[in-house]
Amino acid sequence: MFTHRASLHVALLAALITAGCASPIHIIKPDTNPNADPVPQVRVNFLSNFNPSLSWDVSLDGAVLSGFSPAPGPGVTSVVPVSWAQSSQLKSHTVTTHAICGTFCVYNSETVNFIPPHLFYNGTTSTPAGSGNLKQFQPTAKFVAVQTDRSVPINVTIVETSSPKRVKLGLSPNSLLPAGTPLNVTIPATNTKADFFIVGDSLGTYILSFTATGVVPGAASGTITP
Repeated sequence: MFTHRASLHVALLAALITAGCASPIHIIKPDTNPNADPVPQVRVNFLSNFNPSLSWDVSLDGAVLSGFSPAPGPGVTSVVPVSWAQSSQLKSHTVTTHAICGTFCVYNSETVNFIPPHLFYNGTTSTPAGSGNLKQFQPTAKFVAVQTDRSVPINVTIVETSSPKRVKLGLSPNSLLPAGTPLNVTIPATNTKADFFIVGDSLGTYILSFTATGVVPGAASGTITP
């Protein structure tokens, strides 16, 4: 027969399993600041009640992160590098902590939802067909952009990934680099875009990639016609 004492034991066990203790792992970066700074790494602080010998993890979008440095321990702040796959749409990501405090004892999780900067060609999340089309030998002004202001500049590398190389890039129509040469531009912290020029050097289709540390990469394509 289920006694009152047994019900108390069940309630106590349930309380232990879902212990109302703050997580011993505090997420420092990324954070929920709406100014989306680059996220090249996840940074966490392991608090004084953290026990590395008990089960714990920090996950990004459900995948457990490994390789924290320095080694996690009470009072230690550690980082692990992360990278981002290209996406044509803004996407939210989640960092979550898990840790146990003993048998049948689980700390509360800490969770941060954030959107890292995304690089967009001419500032659009969906590049319309033909928007990258060029007239041969005609310099055209373009720009690479992120979705919001930040506290730091973003250094972007633009490079043609198609073969053969068909376009020249430059900061002005008079400073175009040889076809296939990467162009480095900076999106200032006080702006959301960086301008550059592109010119079709030979007829055909070209593809550009836009990359920056801690930022979701972008891409552009088009056809060069006479």
